[in-house]
Amino acid sequence: MFLISTALTPFWKMDGPVLFLGEWCRTLRVKPLWSKLDFRVAPYHWDDRTKLFRDYVYLQELYERCLPQLSAALNSLHRTDFSHRYWRILLGPWLNYFIPILFDRYESLRYAKERFEVSDTRVAASDLLDMIPQDMEAYPLFFTHDAYNQALYDEIIRRLDLFPRSGVEMDLASRIPVSPQVEVTDAPVRAGSGSIRRRIFAKIASAFPHPYLIASGVFGFSGQARLEILLGQIPFFPRRISIRPAKVQQLVREKIRLSEGGSAFERLLHVLIPRQIPVAYVENYPAAREAAKDAYPKTAKVIYTENADAADEGFKFWAAEQLEKGAVLGIGQHGGHLGTGKWNWYEDHQLRISDRYLTWGWKRDDTDKTDPAPATRLIRSAAAIRPDPRGPILFTWWGLVRYASKMFSAPVAGQCLGFLQDQIRFLQTLSDAVRRSVLLRFYPSDFGWEETQRLAESGIDVRISDGRQPLETELNQSRLFVGTYNATTFLETFSADYPSILFWNPDHWELRPDAEPYFDALREAGILFDTPEQAARKVEAVHTAVDDWWTSPEVQTAKDRFCRRYGLCSPNWLRVWRAKLHAMASAGSAAPRDSVH
Repeated sequence: MFLISTALTPFWKMDGPVLFLGEWCRTLRVKPLWSKLDFRVAPYHWDDRTKLFRDYVYLQELYERCLPQLSAALNSLHRTDFSHRYWRILLGPWLNYFIPILFDRYESLRYAKERFEVSDTRVAASDLLDMIPQDMEAYPLFFTHDAYNQALYDEIIRRLDLFPRSGVEMDLASRIPVSPQVEVTDAPVRAGSGSIRRRIFAKIASAFPHPYLIASGVFGFSGQARLEILLGQIPFFPRRISIRPAKVQQLVREKIRLSEGGSAFERLLHVLIPRQIPVAYVENYPAAREAAKDAYPKTAKVIYTENADAADEGFKFWAAEQLEKGAVLGIGQHGGHLGTGKWNWYEDHQLRISDRYLTWGWKRDDTDKTDPAPATRLIRSAAAIRPDPRGPILFTWWGLVRYASKMFSAPVAGQCLGFLQDQIRFLQTLSDAVRRSVLLRFYPSDFGWEETQRLAESGIDVRISDGRQPLETELNQSRLFVGTYNATTFLETFSADYPSILFWNPDHWELRPDAEPYFDALREAGILFDTPEQAARKVEAVHTAVDDWWTSPEVQTAKDRFCRRYGLCSPNWLRVWRAKLHAMASAGSAAPRDSVH
């Protein structure tokens, strides 16, 4: 059989039996081609969800073994002497994507080799060195794109000599969109209507000391300004920097050497990390470090963020160096799934790099870092969202990447097709009369799943939002929210006491044991359902009297109990947050706290 790894048709063979490596190959855009082929789809290794969780644990352990080696190599390259914690802050987000991504591509090929007689395949003649992201912010443009994944599969096939192959002359790197980058911009951490005010404040505030540096988007402009004034300082809103792209220097990268590793995958990983690590941490390291120093205060005692540690390179460079000098890092929960999902790489990463982790109500038994605090993001949502009894039923879909990337308990790769089919089954179960009351809102990107076309092929007629209005606006124009994923939106509607019905496949959204009773209570109250048919029948039953159902004692009790645990709100949030940040300053840094505990 001829092996097809991605949806890029120049790498396909149009005659004879073919093996698709996964459902990510069979997009509807190329259905006129693949529907005529004699094909099979290889079984996906992470359809075994027990294996997926086991692999997550293994890959986290492998990451912990790689990090000290990479830290030492980069300290040597840049003539620095920073701690593992420093390099974890810089490299952790990228490594937590790259290691599982490479492992998934490796395992998919290994499964195909073990289970099928692959006669040949096609690989690109281009070099993976031509496809290196400038920084973490750019990396999603790569791993969500067919061209990058084709290059990864090809590299693995060549290095491990897995299958007979022929070459395709194609510049894969040119197919990946790259955002324009400049040296330093005045864009705030969260752009918006307050950007001009932020710049004015930044100019004034830069002349004053800032013991508390808050790089946040959840307080709002006025909320953060009030909080910083209560803390006794002039409000400061950090600029987001972007470094001018630099060229990859192969000779420099050859100096980054990791030990050979044990398994075939680990040896492959140790070879490819130096060939894929973003430019910001190698060739552009001096420029990024200096730009970060220019954009931020010289010193800070307490640094706080929710998600600037993920892809804001200026923040990461500056904060990592400040922690080396004794600053305290507080991180606040950014969204849903954190605290409830059975595994979530970002939660584990943030716990490792922080001194204090402020949650929306929950605590973890395996660490002393978690500390409940009012969820300012939810408080703002609660003040802004109100149902319209005459409005439609707002049905939201979530965007899932075709290729495995982020490690958390959610549908992955081909399982996303099941997720999409569940949404269609929900609409199919509704009566025509109720379906006419539905407003469907897609996620801004469908990552190549072609959701609109799949919906059209199902024959369902439903009103679709154009997506131009913010979600908040459409909620205010609707009477009922239907959510299909364990993330942030339903926490926002719960906090606003907004009528909500939820459904998702519990086999693909695994929960940690201490969260299960709270979700079970939602099921018993008729808020959460395990199948789309159950949820649709509930919508049919309550859609004409939503308020009567939502305000019933059993529904309110289950929702309120859930919010106390996972959506803590308080009208006195400013006072509480000031006390939390003061406590961090008083406690001082626990560095080097390079662990969850």
